Amino acid sequence: MRKIKVLISALLLCFAAVVAYSQDTSLKVEIKTLQTTVKYHKKFSVATIIRNVSKKEQSLVAWTCSYPAQWTSDNPSVRNPGILCAQNVRSKIQLKPGGTYERKLRFAMEPAAGMERDNSVTFRLGFEDATGYYVPGSKIPLIWSNAVTVGVAR
Repeated sequence: MRKIKVLISALLLCFAAVVAYSQDTSLKVEIKTLQTTVKYHKKFSVATIIRNVSKKEQSLVAWTCSYPAQWTSDNPSVRNPGILCAQNVRSKIQLKPGGTYERKLRFAMEPAAGMERDNSVTFRLGFEDATGYYVPGSKIPLIWSNAVTVGVAR
């Protein structure tokens, strides 16, 4: 009987987690490439915009120095080259309704292992808010951007 109660509790918890993660976010992420063509093994710039699309003030946390590490590409050819810094501080950002937070990032175009070099690459970037960084076991879901395509020169 105890095993059944534990099993039912676990299933309910999983269901609640699925419902919570599938809810719409009040932040929207947009990206724009600053170049229409990039070269393999070279870095290129991406403008990131985080917009509050709700009717309430929202907050997010971004690292002052390792902000690029909060971003993930959905295409293995678009790599985050990382960044070194001397002092990395979490910065809380308040966004009023319709407000935006904008920063430019640098990514590297690298052919993914086992893949042929393409003439163009389409990708999205996912932003991970650093709010839950100090809470053990917490994982805030990524907020995915729009998709962009860049031409790739050899």
